Amino acid sequence: EASCEAVRALWQSYRDHMPTVSNFTKGFHVTLLYLGGGSNEEIAGRHPNLGGSDAVATLKDELANCEGKELQVEVQSIVWDPRICALELSSLGQLCANRHPHVTVATRSGVPPRVSNELLARWEAT
Repeated sequence: EASCEAVRALWQSYRDHMPTVSNFTKGFHVTLLYLGGGSNEEIAGRHPNLGGSDAVATLKDELANCEGKELQVEVQSIVWDPRICALELSSLGQLCANRHPHVTVATRSGVPPRVSNELLARWEAT
């Protein structure tokens, strides 16, 4: 709960800089491995950095062993555009398949949280 309060306080300090992003996220989470109903082969195809379907199976097992446990993460930066605001994270090591580990903080109405991935990819490219 203290972490959520810290994110809310950070949001309060920056929200005047992003007036179009007003839907504050109620439940924070980090997507470590998006399954999307796919097989290990399909997931490996979406995440070539994982090293194949056997590596996907290993990561699934590691994540299952972490279920219900708290993980420490570090906020690297707060990134936003007129549609969305996200916290870029570090310290997740090999537990995250996402190229840009993040927490979506807020969105403009009608913008899905997955747009944070696009935002962080653009941020990295600049």
